[in-house]
Amino acid sequence: MDFLGIGPLEFLLIFIIILLVLGPNEMIRVGAALGSFIRQVRKSDLWRSFQRMSRTMRNLPEDLARQTGLDKTVKDIKKSAAAEKSALNKVIQESEDALNAWTKMPDKIDSKLSKTGLPTREKKIDKPTKEDEQES
Repeated sequence: MDFLGIGPLEFLLIFIIILLVLGPNEMIRVGAALGSFIRQVRKSDLWRSFQRMSRTMRNLPEDLARQTGLDKTVKDIKKSAAAEKSALNKVIQESEDALNAWTKMPDKIDSKLSKTGLPTREKKIDKPTKEDEQES
């Protein structure tokens, strides 16, 4: 948890240094004065206008997009992309199903092969090793 780029251990070190320099009584008085100053700044009109300007700048990109109609265009593009992705996934699935239909061994043949000891769907043909290639 960093606050203004200061971690908890750094904050503790700063607190200890301030305590040693000011002392406990003076630290309480300085803390109260600092709190009073921060309260006055936050209640000032300058601070309010700064906050308003900051909010306006933060929302500026969204406001401009909304005013130019860009947000609707972005939504339409996202919707179109989602539809195209769905259609593409459907075509891919159909292609995979068609390919599986062509490459799948029929059950009748598979059961007959298992009786003969020849490779089946479950028992794949091993790739030849270097020793097998040297023998032949």
